[in-house]
Amino acid sequence: MDGIKLGLTGTIGSGKSTTLSLLASQGWRGVGTDHLAREELEKPEALAVLRERWGGSVFTERGILDRRAVARIVFADTAELDWLEGLLHPMVRTRWMAMIEEDRESDFVVEIPLLFEKNLASHFDFVVSLNCPEDLQRERLIARGLSAEDIEARKLRQLPALEKDSRADFVLSNCGTIPFLEKQVIRLSERIRNRAKLAS
Repeated sequence: MDGIKLGLTGTIGSGKSTTLSLLASQGWRGVGTDHLAREELEKPEALAVLRERWGGSVFTERGILDRRAVARIVFADTAELDWLEGLLHPMVRTRWMAMIEEDRESDFVVEIPLLFEKNLASHFDFVVSLNCPEDLQRERLIARGLSAEDIEARKLRQLPALEKDSRADFVLSNCGTIPFLEKQVIRLSERIRNRAKLAS
């Protein structure tokens, strides 16, 4: 029998990576699309395309990709961000879809920040949205080194949190401690698996 395919989304700084790890501890096979995107950008063919597009401005003196330089370009120019997403997203989607296809019996959770924005909900049996208060979200992002301008630029590419929540099958609240989030994840995992059993 095929495993469950769970999509995980939420706004930037909502705690998706932590939630992905917690679900993995419950036996889900976790896939982070941000991680896959980083891997794709390290491939020689992708680096060559970036160099052709932006020249040496996005590389260090040692020839290593400067991700902050890339971010400065794409979040200052919508056309450049559209171009980068057009390059990366199909490659990343191919990766996680192939992973699911190769291991059809496992329960998968795929973390996709722009899941609804890119119309990917139909690929999953259920979608979970992670909700986080805006002040806490901003605090986490500033601790990561993002400026207020950086945060706003990224949020402009995403649906508001309440819109994501309204479209999801389940919503988790990440407004407290990790143990508080973990309790929700355990309950959610049990509930989804029970529902999947009843449907089979």
